[in-house]
Order: sequence, then C-alpha cells, then structure tokens
Amino acid sequence: MRLGKKTPQATEAELDAQASKRRQAGMAFQRLTATIGIVGIGTAIGAILGAVDVSQWVTGLVVSLACVVLAGVLWTVKL
Repeated sequence: MRLGKKTPQATEAELDAQASKRRQAGMAFQRLTATIGIVGIGTAIGAILGAVDVSQWVTGLVVSLACVVLAGVLWTVKL
C-alpha cells in the first residue's frame, strides 16, 4: 500500500452531478427532436393545404396556429 495515493472513487455528490448533466442533455435532445417534429408537421399541413388549392393566407394561418399550439404544448409538458 502506497501512502499519499488515493484510489479514484467518485463521491455521491459527483455521481449526482453527472446524472443531472445526463438528464439535462437528454431533455434538450427530446425538446430538439420534438421541435423538429413540429416543423415537419407544419410542413405537411402546408403541403396538404397547398395540394387542395386552399388560399395562401388560410394555409399560412393554419400552419402558423398549429405550430404555435404544438410548441406551447411542448414547452409546458414536463419531459
């Protein structure tokens, strides 16, 4: 046994900090993925409405409202 050398052991506080960082990174990834999904849904709605010859202002209004509502739901839900 050598004196003055400590074996590398993580303390409970260090483990908690690492777990917290992992959780935050996971939540950020989930929100990014959900935001990309919102953009995809808006694009799909716009394409569908454009294909059936709906007025452009109506298409813009529907897509905008859908994206705002979905983003509001995303940011209020605890992931």
